[in-house]
Amino acid sequence: MALDPGASLPAQAGRLGSLKAAYRLLNEEDATHPAVSSPHWEATRREARAPGLGAVLFVQDGTELDYTAHPGTSGLGFVGGGYGQGIELHTTLCVAPAREPRVLGMAFSHAWTRDHGPRKGNETRAQRDARHKETDVRGDPLEAVGRAPDAASGTRWVSVGDRGSDVFSFLTRARALGWGCLVRSKHDRRVEGPGGGPSRLHAFARSPTPVSGFSLSLRARPGKPARTVALRLAFSPLTLQPPAHTVGEPIPAWCVRVWEDPEGQAEPLEWILVSTDAVEGEEDALRLVEWYRLRWLVEEYHKCLKTGCRMESRQLSSRQGLTALLGFLGIVSVLLLQLKGRASLREVPEELKEALRALSQGPLQGREERDYLREIAVLGGFLGRKSDGEPGWQTVWRGWSRLQDIALGMAIARGERCG
Repeated sequence: MALDPGASLPAQAGRLGSLKAAYRLLNEEDATHPAVSSPHWEATRREARAPGLGAVLFVQDGTELDYTAHPGTSGLGFVGGGYGQGIELHTTLCVAPAREPRVLGMAFSHAWTRDHGPRKGNETRAQRDARHKETDVRGDPLEAVGRAPDAASGTRWVSVGDRGSDVFSFLTRARALGWGCLVRSKHDRRVEGPGGGPSRLHAFARSPTPVSGFSLSLRARPGKPARTVALRLAFSPLTLQPPAHTVGEPIPAWCVRVWEDPEGQAEPLEWILVSTDAVEGEEDALRLVEWYRLRWLVEEYHKCLKTGCRMESRQLSSRQGLTALLGFLGIVSVLLLQLKGRASLREVPEELKEALRALSQGPLQGREERDYLREIAVLGGFLGRKSDGEPGWQTVWRGWSRLQDIALGMAIARGERCG
């Protein structure tokens, strides 16, 4: 699968006997998504627990795997507002933040289906509080990964989430397990500022005078080109109050607001971030902004899964088979994502380096891993002009796949392999 992640199962298997074996494996009752994925999750968590790492970020987000075009697949739930069928996927990636962030791997992922009709107006508050809700999916990774390392170890865990993670019960669960949290505000919560007295979060966050300005490069999004924006920064401590009719203790936190001058902008950028990590000054606030920006990595991971591994094109007869396959392709997608981040790549295998040296007109001996990676991207179509920036994972993977074929041909020519 890793040799050609976007190929179909018949192409990946190569032989009819291997394909039949793959189908039998994927339809075994004990070949579940957690069973296939757990060794990878455990390896990632062990690495994240090593002492002296500083902050380790667990960035999470959800996506839908849409199989509406495969009506014969059984066991799927509704997606797209109820007009299609598919699987919901929530992924938690483990990232070591730095100038070049390093993706350690997946810490947890949860594949589930919406198999119920709309519940609004059909249940009491007590019934809603008693059942497992979709908002609880954000906190489930915390329970699965476990208690954060002790502060004395020099390693601390911080969960980073978008507006969907702005759930009071999620923040409470994180505190109970020793985690820090950084979320973008969605709800205009009741808060108490340092001067006392109740207030609302969004008005409170917009009240402090900006302490500085800085520039931020935003990546391209669907319908929105990449651009550089001039932003202002403000921050303040506060205390989050429990929502009405919710049992819980107030949570000490800090809010960090970054915003763009609205003049001339149809949709000016504004982030109101809530953090349980202390913000003692401008440097701490800017660090939190950089941490939140790393949340795009989980979106890129889902792109690797859907585009690089073509997960939504897989044609299996049941949800069981699809989620078992997801266990394999989810790990392959981590490798694709690590190819984009040069700091994440452990090491280019020696046989691929040898093939690169054979192809190159100049010497490659003694180069760093990043230089080998750039040469691999050239094989995938990367031109390396000054305006091109760094190669993306798709370009690197095309070159990587091509180089593997070249290395195999060299090995056959030396008589090391026979087919």
